[in-house]
Amino acid sequence: MIQLTRLVFPELFQLLHSSLQIPPHQQKRILADIYSFYKTLKQKSKIMPLTDINTNPVVLRWLSEPILGFPVMPFKVYRRQKNYEKMWKRLPYRLSNNVIQFDADMYAVELKMFSSAPIQVEFLDENDVVLKQETLNRENIYRFVKSGIKALRMSGTPANLSIQGITSHDYANLSDWEMIESVGFPVDSQFRSNTYFGGKQSFPSAPLNGYDAALLRLAIAKSSLPTMPSSPIASMPISWNYPIPERYLQFLGNEHQNEYAKNSILYMIFKCMDAADNATTMQRDYLHHLNMDGIYQQGTTFDSSSDTSSVDIPVVQLTLAMIGLDPFASTALGYGTIDVFPSTKKTNLEHDYMVVGTFSVFGNKFEIAALGNTENLSQRISNLTVTKKFQTPPLHRDGMLSETLDLRWNTPANPYSYLAVQSNRNEYFINPRVVGSPSLWVPSDIGDNSQISYVVSDFNLPLNNQADVDFMVIGVDVFGKWTNWIAKRYAPVLPPVLKPGLFSVVVEPKPNEPSKFLMEIDFSWDWSTRSPESIEFFGKFFPSDMAPPSVTSGFQTSNTDLSSTIDLKITFSEDMPYVHSSVGIVEILNPEDIEESMPERNIRYKLSLEIDCTFDNQSEISYVVYACGEEKIRPGQKSDFTNPLRAQILNPNPPSPPELNTSLLWTTPPDATKKARALLKWQPIAGAVGYAIWTSNESALKNVEGVSLNGDSIIERANSLISEVNSTKCISEFSRINSTLIPENRYEIEISGNSDIIYAYKVSAINNNNLESSKSNALLYAVPKVSKPAPPKLVLKNIDANSESSTNIRLTAIPGDETTLEGYRLFRVRNPDLMRVPGLTGPPICDVDDPNWTTISDVEDPWWVAKFGDSEDAEISETLRKYSEVEDVVETSWYPYYYQLTALGKTNSVAGYFGTESKPSAVVEGFNLPKHGPSISNVRINYDDSNNSMPIISFESNIPVKNTTVGIAKITLFKKSNSKFEHILTKDTDTIPYYPNNSSPITKKLVSHTRSEFVIQLNEQIDKLHIQVTDSLRRTCNELIDVVVE
Repeated sequence: MIQLTRLVFPELFQLLHSSLQIPPHQQKRILADIYSFYKTLKQKSKIMPLTDINTNPVVLRWLSEPILGFPVMPFKVYRRQKNYEKMWKRLPYRLSNNVIQFDADMYAVELKMFSSAPIQVEFLDENDVVLKQETLNRENIYRFVKSGIKALRMSGTPANLSIQGITSHDYANLSDWEMIESVGFPVDSQFRSNTYFGGKQSFPSAPLNGYDAALLRLAIAKSSLPTMPSSPIASMPISWNYPIPERYLQFLGNEHQNEYAKNSILYMIFKCMDAADNATTMQRDYLHHLNMDGIYQQGTTFDSSSDTSSVDIPVVQLTLAMIGLDPFASTALGYGTIDVFPSTKKTNLEHDYMVVGTFSVFGNKFEIAALGNTENLSQRISNLTVTKKFQTPPLHRDGMLSETLDLRWNTPANPYSYLAVQSNRNEYFINPRVVGSPSLWVPSDIGDNSQISYVVSDFNLPLNNQADVDFMVIGVDVFGKWTNWIAKRYAPVLPPVLKPGLFSVVVEPKPNEPSKFLMEIDFSWDWSTRSPESIEFFGKFFPSDMAPPSVTSGFQTSNTDLSSTIDLKITFSEDMPYVHSSVGIVEILNPEDIEESMPERNIRYKLSLEIDCTFDNQSEISYVVYACGEEKIRPGQKSDFTNPLRAQILNPNPPSPPELNTSLLWTTPPDATKKARALLKWQPIAGAVGYAIWTSNESALKNVEGVSLNGDSIIERANSLISEVNSTKCISEFSRINSTLIPENRYEIEISGNSDIIYAYKVSAINNNNLESSKSNALLYAVPKVSKPAPPKLVLKNIDANSESSTNIRLTAIPGDETTLEGYRLFRVRNPDLMRVPGLTGPPICDVDDPNWTTISDVEDPWWVAKFGDSEDAEISETLRKYSEVEDVVETSWYPYYYQLTALGKTNSVAGYFGTESKPSAVVEGFNLPKHGPSISNVRINYDDSNNSMPIISFESNIPVKNTTVGIAKITLFKKSNSKFEHILTKDTDTIPYYPNNSSPITKKLVSHTRSEFVIQLNEQIDKLHIQVTDSLRRTCNELIDVVVE
């Protein structure tokens, strides 16, 4: 009977193993390395001969939960040939919802199928995590080996199964396990501790102290673990080896024969074990207090003894994180080994593995076993991305720029540690070097979107010849098996070359030097990050009404001599600006900010130079300035241009005076406000932005000493004034009218309408520089006299012109007073109401200059004699000859024509008289009646079925359809029935309704402006119809119509 002393807790203590595929020649090399190692230690123990080593090594890794802490003695590693015969037994279990729950942890399960119906089986651990999944689809016996099986979840019919198994506890306590190695912390024979008992380690046939055993394990691992795959980028030959064992153990804290290095991982492990060696304290909760150097700025003086920071480190968790992912760390710290020796002469046998550790929990020691599970899954990583997080400014002036990059890739199923490489680094590796080789990076957590994030905090940007950079990442698991390489190209973007600051550009004229100007450019450079190599300026003249042009070369110094372009560049020597004296002068505006010739901030400068600018009547010319810079560390690389700065160069010369010819002009006649107005105009002056108006009058100028004005008439006075008004002695008598500048080249002046004196006006021009020209010559204005005649009289007479369709109407205009007339305007309308409102009559039918106006020549006309008396009277004859007449030819109409007349006074612009229009005459009515009586034509008879086939009779006539002042037109109808005529109706044409109108027996409609159509609707049968029409002059026309009834 075997005493069962080993406990199995798969959820607390686990063992994984994976075989290595190593060719025979490498196996021999591994065994040669082992013999060489023992020979170095002068061991007399013998191990298996070389010829017996032909199996592939098996890598073993074990890991415990933090609750167990660290073991109190080295682990013991066992192996056993796979043989489960006579070990199967039926086990009690509970079935619920197709889940079989075992009472104990199972190491192996045997399922016997009694049906061909497929069943899917999931093997679950303590936490219902699926350890394995299989589908059973035929009658057979299935065996599954996996440590930690606690339950089975099946789909199908579990009743068709027979279940047997081997518990983990039973299998761990079998007596035929072969101990193959003792593995523990790397402590030497001089190590003493009350909590850890090192003893002998390594192989039972050749025991070693802990330190030498660790060296041997690391030597075997270094020789047997797979090498890194070749780089997929030919230009990046990557070579990486595991660290040198001796140096690696020193890094962990064990300097052979010396005290363990403080703050190393081994130092903290033993401090943890010593502090938690009691029934109340757990190693898992122990925190190691560690003092570290504080944060400080690179390049500055730092005293680590006076400025430190502290951190509390959970030792158990930190150690387990290292050994869980780093194959070299797990081997060195005693949590892994490689089985390279078979136990029998037979090779290539399959084995189970077990590791047993002794732990102290709450003061009690327990021997806990972990049964091995095979782990041969290989994983691929993919989708590497490189993203810039931010850019870090240089630590000192002219230093390197760096970026912080975020490398991300998809998270594999199994945990890995990683190496990252960069094409423009020395030896390529980003991982820091700790013990010779770059150390493996262990992720602490998973980033967003289930990706691993690796931050490159010191990616230095090149200063010149920037090129794309290749990044690559590869992973390695705890068994030393590598993933594939993943690569990504990153295109770094250099920050632009620093631009200078451009604050202002001012151009001022130089005193007493025509066309010479002084330009001052205010600029700066930020010295905090970069030193300048040079600052170059570009500029040119351009018209002020245009947008600033772009300038990429040269600096113009003259707007007339285009060959005057220069290269304007400020260079720096020992932090001081320099420009050639022939170009200009540069000075520092804030020299107090420069300490010991090492400026640390933004320094402002002023560049002064002379330019030439000639004006051709422009009020201003513009100049645009750009600047760019070169950094000292990047000579030849120019910055972007600054934004343009625009300078306005104002014309220092006054504009030319407006040109006015001195003469006498007249205002308009006074308006209703008794103001006389005139529009003062002149040609625009180039460069002027406004004008000033100056005025005086003959009364003021008459009192000027030395000025002689005479004459009685206004013309004589004006001529006398013209000879004196432009003399210098009269200038002081002119006063400015407008307080603000007049922008246009015109100005409306106002003079009192009752004024009899002459006014003088002068104009001056003002430019953008507020310079005023001399005053122009004077222009004289006076108020004219108005010639407005009395309303004329209008006399009308009809003249028979022997025409069938028209008559000439003679209209005679009789003046209302003795005012000299320019002529008459004759108006004609058909609606007399239009004569009541001036302006509604439309244009005159006979204007002042119409050639049809004539004077009366036939003073013996009986009509004039009857109207004015005997023409032999000389006074009457003379009066008649002053009258004007005109003949108006109009068409015949039953309706009157209305006439009205106005007279226009004579204008004499030289003498200052302006003729205006008189009030209108009385309205005169005239007729041109038809000469013949009415007519009836175009008689038609129609029939309307809707009226019982009664006839509809229509005819046309020229009688008026409305009443006129001459008389009333009528229509009379008679019918003949039984040889007698009877009266039907008599209708005034004005009362006949317009067609259509069913309520009236007779209707009318217009055919033309002289003829109308009348429609008669009969409602009885008659033989004949007699129609009689009577016009307004009572002239008649008759028509007898035979009516035929269907």
